Amino acid sequence: MLNIKTICLITAVLLSQTACNTIPTWAAIGGSRADGTVKIAYEQSEFSNQSPMMDDGRILAARRCEKWGYSDAEAFGGATRTCIRSPGVLTNCAVYQIVFEFQCINPSDNINNNINININNNNYGTEIYPQ
Repeated sequence: MLNIKTICLITAVLLSQTACNTIPTWAAIGGSRADGTVKIAYEQSEFSNQSPMMDDGRILAARRCEKWGYSDAEAFGGATRTCIRSPGVLTNCAVYQIVFEFQCINPSDNINNNINININNNNYGTEIYPQ
């Protein structure tokens, strides 16, 4: 017959194994339309060694960039890992947030046309012509 400590240990092991097998998903968490940058992130528990596919993250960032008039996005810099929930069971951190930053690239002609129209119709009586 199993005692309560054994049952608790088995339950903890099973739960930790479930967490290890869960593949995290990307989420857009910020960025700057003016700078053409997008920040995406995923969360990872202390028991997990899984990470989402990087190409899925690039696609998510590119979709955000496309809404701003760019055709694609590329990662720059490295990842930033921050503890967002502590303490953990075995470590000082239970959940980390891993953030990547992407630069929007290849602006469409519509962005340049919109900028020129806005500059030329600035209602200040001065016309500014881009070089």
